[in-house]
Amino acid sequence: MVSFTKPNYLIIWSPTEAFVKTSSAPILAAATDDESGSREVAAWNNRSISGVPPRNPEGALETPIPTIYPALAIKLTPPNTSEISVSEFLLERAGKRCVARFSVWGENIAQAWVERSKDSLDWERVTRLRRKQPFIFTFAADKCPPPGEFLRGAASDELGTTAMSDSFEVPNAAQ
Repeated sequence: MVSFTKPNYLIIWSPTEAFVKTSSAPILAAATDDESGSREVAAWNNRSISGVPPRNPEGALETPIPTIYPALAIKLTPPNTSEISVSEFLLERAGKRCVARFSVWGENIAQAWVERSKDSLDWERVTRLRRKQPFIFTFAADKCPPPGEFLRGAASDELGTTAMSDSFEVPNAAQ
């Protein structure tokens, strides 16, 4: 919503993999401040949220950028009706390695990866992206989450539609 009586704030966020770093994500709209001096900071950059909207607004203002005025930007995207699904997630311990595998259904699957979480709320990618099936990921046992943490498979298609498998709780080694 745009306010005509109070300051407006613009947050640009994208789940697109290419837009999670300042080296690959452009500043979509801004104007330089030609006046030097006592202008109040109106723009910030945050590199620590890794493509996820910040949960705490105080942590969002990481690096002030006093030399630009932010502007409103609208990213136009075509309608997307594609569907994909991720299923049959399986984790095996094979000696000093863990092997995760899953199935992906859909058209034009662009990439797949494995994610981990301590609480099944905040997820982070723990494997490289694979671009072709079969989606089998092998990683060292020390990179495998401890019992009680969660893993899941994730995949996206060429239009950016993303799907995840059900979360898989890592069992005790004795199970």
